[in-house]
Amino acid sequence: MESKTIPDDVDVSDLEKQRKRIDGRVKDMREDLGQLRGKIEQQKEVVEERKDDWQREVEREKKHETILRKISFVENARDKVESIEKEILEQVRTETEDSLQTFFNDLIWKDEPYDIELTDDYEVHVYGPSGEKNLGSLSAGERQVLALSFMSALAQISGFSAPILIDTPLGRISSKPKKRIAQNVPNYLEDTQVTFLMTDEEYTDEVRAFLKDKVANEYHLDYADEVTEVPSA
Repeated sequence: MESKTIPDDVDVSDLEKQRKRIDGRVKDMREDLGQLRGKIEQQKEVVEERKDDWQREVEREKKHETILRKISFVENARDKVESIEKEILEQVRTETEDSLQTFFNDLIWKDEPYDIELTDDYEVHVYGPSGEKNLGSLSAGERQVLALSFMSALAQISGFSAPILIDTPLGRISSKPKKRIAQNVPNYLEDTQVTFLMTDEEYTDEVRAFLKDKVANEYHLDYADEVTEVPSA
């Protein structure tokens, strides 16, 4: 991939776009959970229907034992589905949390490891050596690394292989963490098509060297007279 003439500074709107993309992934996962809950509700309706059947049968033919066994089976199945749902949700949250913490500590340039907590609502809490740090107290570079780590963790856990576009991924990150990101992010997003939009200051010779084995295509955009062009290969 090639550098582009993009302003060096990453403004708040760029960070907000990254956050919205992550929120979109979380929203997709929540929709999947909603479908599971819908199936549980359907099972509840089946239980009520079977109970009504049971009442009618008892009144007409006194064959309540057979109906009772059916109702018991459905209720047990519903309980199992609810239990499985809770286990799946907790497993997904835990695995996402573990991956997020691993990725963040792999990429961040601090000597002390950070602990990261992911709530049931997928809110992120970061704990440094001195305790909890609000997201607002993280530096721009730290927030950018956290966003990249969260996106990578969600992509890995969800199993989705949708293409990913990342604008100025190394914009406010210093030399050492740039190398870590260039070296590790492609591994976190393995088997995923990733497009990086980077300036020449981001796409240094060292970054290019780390990414060269992972790059399929590289393009350079020229900007002049308010027109952006992609030179012919």
